[in-house]
Amino acid sequence: MLKLSILPALLFSGFLVTTGCGDEEAPTEVLNTDPIVGAMELPISLRNDMADVGGAAEIEVAPRELRLDHRKLLDLSSGSLPEGAVADGQVTSLGEALRAAGNRPVSLKMHFLIPFDTFAALVATVQQTGVEEISIEVRRSQGIETGFLTARFHSGEEGFEFPESYRLPWDAVRGAWPGMKAACEVSQAMDCDGTPANIAEGGFAEMSLWARGRGLRLHFEQTDAPEPEPTGGAGPALIEGIPAPVVAEEPPPPPAASDATFSWRFQGAVQAPSPIGATVEQVCADRRCGVRLTADSGTAAGRLVSLLGAAFPNGRPAPYVHVVTPTER
Repeated sequence: MLKLSILPALLFSGFLVTTGCGDEEAPTEVLNTDPIVGAMELPISLRNDMADVGGAAEIEVAPRELRLDHRKLLDLSSGSLPEGAVADGQVTSLGEALRAAGNRPVSLKMHFLIPFDTFAALVATVQQTGVEEISIEVRRSQGIETGFLTARFHSGEEGFEFPESYRLPWDAVRGAWPGMKAACEVSQAMDCDGTPANIAEGGFAEMSLWARGRGLRLHFEQTDAPEPEPTGGAGPALIEGIPAPVVAEEPPPPPAASDATFSWRFQGAVQAPSPIGATVEQVCADRRCGVRLTADSGTAAGRLVSLLGAAFPNGRPAPYVHVVTPTER
C-alpha cells in the first residue's frame, strides 16, 4: 500500500492512484493554464460590455504560439502563421481542434501586434466550423480590467453581401453627412469630408474601417445605385421655314458624390467619448449595421479591434463584421 505522504506528489505528476486494491490508471494530461497573453498586451476597446463567455472554446494567440483551450497547436513567428498551416484561407490544425471540441461559443485572446492576415485566417477558421459569433477579449481602458467585444464575424473576399437587415441605405449617409463632418472634427481628426453640393441618391452604403500605422479611416461608398433618369427628350419639332429657337446652354451640375471619408489619429479610437463613435452614431445609433474591416496583411490586428470598438461602443447595436482577407500573406 502506498504511503499517504507521497500521494500528493503522485497526483501532481498526473497519475490517479487508488488505494486498497493497488490499481493505477493511465496518466492524465496536465495543462499549463498560465496565460500566454497578458492583460496589458490586449487591445483597448470601447465595446467591452460582456464580462464573461461561459463554456467557450478559448483561442489564445501570442507572437510565438497559438493555443486552443490551453493546448499548443502551432509555433508562430512574430504572430505570423507558419508555411503550410493555412489551406483555403483557414488554419487547418485549429479547425480540426474546434470541430473536435464540439459546437461551443468561441472566445479569442489575441496580442495587440498579431498581424491582420493571421486574424483574418482565425476568423475564417471559426466561421467554417459553423460559429459566427466571436468574443474578443479586450482591455476596457488604460488599466488591466478586461471585457469582451462580441459580434458576428465573417471572413473572405470583398464581394460578401451582408444580410438585408444589416445593409445601410445610402440616403441615411446622405442625410447625416453634415452631422458626421461635425462629429469627425471634434478630436484627433486628420481629414473630414465636407458636405458636397450634389450628393447621389438611392441604393445602399458600404461602410468600411481601415487602419495603417497610426492612421484610421471610416469610408462610405454607394452601391446598387439606381439607373439615372433620362435627361429630357428631343427638342421642339421644327416647322419648315422657321429657324430653330436658340437655347442657352446651362453648365452641367457637379458630379454627384457617391463616397465619403473620415479619418483620425489612432488616439481617437481609445479615448472616451470617441469621435469615431460619434461619427458612426449619425447613421448606426439605432440600427444594426454591417461593416468591413480592411488592412494590409502586416497591420497590427489590435488596431482594427480598437477601431471597431470605437465605432460601435457599449450601448449601440452590435455590428456584423466582414473581415476582408488581405490579397497577399
